[in-house]
Amino acid sequence: MRRAAVIAATLVAFGIAVPQVRAQDTTAQGAAAGAALANGLRRYQSLEYDSAAIYLRRALSGRAGDTLSDSGRGRAMTYLAAAELFRGRRDSAFTTFRRLVVFNPRARPDPLVFPPEVTTIYDFAREATKVVRVETPRDTSIRLGADRFRARLYASSFHQVIVTLEREDGFTVKTLYAGPISDTLNVFWTGEDTIFLANDSGRLVFSVTSLTNAGRQGRVLRLPFDLVLGPQDTLPTPPPLPDSLFFPERESAGKGFGALVRGAGVGLGVVLLPGLVAGGTTPSGSRYVVAGGLSLAGLIGFLKHRPGRPLPDNIAANQSLREGWQAQVQTTMQENVIRAQQKRLDIHIGAPEVIGGGP
Repeated sequence: MRRAAVIAATLVAFGIAVPQVRAQDTTAQGAAAGAALANGLRRYQSLEYDSAAIYLRRALSGRAGDTLSDSGRGRAMTYLAAAELFRGRRDSAFTTFRRLVVFNPRARPDPLVFPPEVTTIYDFAREATKVVRVETPRDTSIRLGADRFRARLYASSFHQVIVTLEREDGFTVKTLYAGPISDTLNVFWTGEDTIFLANDSGRLVFSVTSLTNAGRQGRVLRLPFDLVLGPQDTLPTPPPLPDSLFFPERESAGKGFGALVRGAGVGLGVVLLPGLVAGGTTPSGSRYVVAGGLSLAGLIGFLKHRPGRPLPDNIAANQSLREGWQAQVQTTMQENVIRAQQKRLDIHIGAPEVIGGGP
């Protein structure tokens, strides 16, 4: 029992330690690859092409090379090919450039950095290498009968391609495109070739085959599509409009009574104030006229803002708000009817598999 406990404890300890060691190892390899790349670039710029090639190969070799970023790998291969060319190893430079084209058909040596003899041999390598890079969203959904899935293809050079959807056993479900590609090409799929799915889920393979100039099969790029069919998500009904958005449709009592009180108060003040200030003074007739006019103005203000009077502009604005909300509700209901009749296809794209076509 004690021995078993010791073994179990040891396994647990290793189970914890191994991932840590691997993480540290990966970090160390990444640092080593980065340092080798920096040394290689520095030696290249100093025209030390032999030592530059050694460091650049070290940066690209084994697991260390896998830790480089895509841009780092592209730089390393570009400078390695140029170093090999200046070392008099033209075939090695050509092969390295072909590796670069396979890795990234969009990569190009900068003509402001590299002389024409370098860019020329790259152009020869690119023309001799028939490969395609495919860019797709990793996870996406389309509505069957309404949307299309798009894959964007980037070609290294002009050649013929065949783009198909296949079952895992290699049976072709549908040919999406067969013809030439020179630079970029968009390939679309409606998702309607999914009637074979058992329990509304399954897998298809998106396959791009590049043909050589002689018409033979060259590089094949395969992308697994994990598919799930499901109902469309319906849209929520727009919530009722809050009362705070609406304007009052009838005049309140405040404005009318306020105008009446102000008019009467000012008129009364015109009559009484002089007598209170200069005691015993009798108000003149003109003062009564002014006081009456002010009181009349207050009465007119009251009538203009009498409580309960309809406000046409506010009524029209509120009606426009209600109609807009009703239109949104109607549109949502119609869309949900359509969605209830459609299905959604969820597409998850796995890691690519490359067959043949290497330099």
